Amino acid sequence: MLSDRKHADLGRISIYDIETDKIQLSSEDLQLKEHTGYDDEHLKRLKYLFQQITGPQRTTLDTEHFESAVRSMCRSLTESREAHRLAEILFQAYDKNTNGSIDFPEMIDFVWTVVDAPREEQIVGLYQAFQNSHEKLSKERLIEFITILKEDFQPNASLAQKKIQGQMKSLHTDEDIQHRVDECLSYYHHPSDGLNLTQVIEYFLGRNDPLINQIRTRSNARKARHKKKNRK
Repeated sequence: MLSDRKHADLGRISIYDIETDKIQLSSEDLQLKEHTGYDDEHLKRLKYLFQQITGPQRTTLDTEHFESAVRSMCRSLTESREAHRLAEILFQAYDKNTNGSIDFPEMIDFVWTVVDAPREEQIVGLYQAFQNSHEKLSKERLIEFITILKEDFQPNASLAQKKIQGQMKSLHTDEDIQHRVDECLSYYHHPSDGLNLTQVIEYFLGRNDPLINQIRTRSNARKARHKKKNRK
């Protein structure tokens, strides 16, 4: 998981201490319930926190404020020397309408995907945000992907993976991640168009990991939602 915190907060404010009576949700806000696990009350609390970050004169986040929020939620970013660059990449990935700012629905998509969603949906959501036109990850994007999700991709000691993982190191530093990604690409003979998610999961977690089937199901569901949204 990207964060092991039970409460999304801003500074020392717990989300569960927020009064929601005066917070209004738009019809667009309410549609967020379709692809997240949030109910009305939780969305209202998140909207309050979002408004605290944006301030009274704005309705969106610029890159600076987005990075500040991301760092508070993603421990792996704080631990990486590449935190600033990764925050910029995430900003670009979740700025769905490419207007140079993050609005409330875009921020909720990010928060659900990287903080509160089930493990398999976190992986699928971030992978789809980072993938190229071939639905694969280049070496650079794979490094960034693993950096953010490194707690999910620590070495697996299963017997099915011993031949692959015999010399693999744990993912503690940026150098560890670079080394593991190089090994992964070498194992798949350095494909020119990158790696798909199944290849990444099989290499880091093992071919028999139950997460693979869960990820396929989540991936298909997200693709179906995306097609439905585009038809509207």
